[in-house]
Amino acid sequence: MCRPGARAASAPWAPAVNPGGVSRLSPRDASHPAPRTSVFGREEIAVKKNVGSADRWVRSFVGLAIIAAGYFAKAWWGVIGVVPLVTAAIGWCPAYLPFGLSTCATRKPAK
Repeated sequence: MCRPGARAASAPWAPAVNPGGVSRLSPRDASHPAPRTSVFGREEIAVKKNVGSADRWVRSFVGLAIIAAGYFAKAWWGVIGVVPLVTAAIGWCPAYLPFGLSTCATRKPAK
């Protein structure tokens, strides 16, 4: 039976979390808040969204179109349409990371 904060014997790479919520593998200071813990006791990774609302609509439409085309053509490549659907659903595209792209609206600071 696992206790909160206990390290599993079968997974030595798993970080042990102390009661303060700070991982021993990644020490945090005041500038980095402690990560949230899920119901399973693991740290959640906060992903910064980089797909805006217009981009999400386009990705959803393109994903559904690719799936439909693959279905009607009875071809396996229709499954590729799942990729734009998933990125639209979660609002994050890993292909944007190396280029530093984001289609999210930026807020102007109040004057």
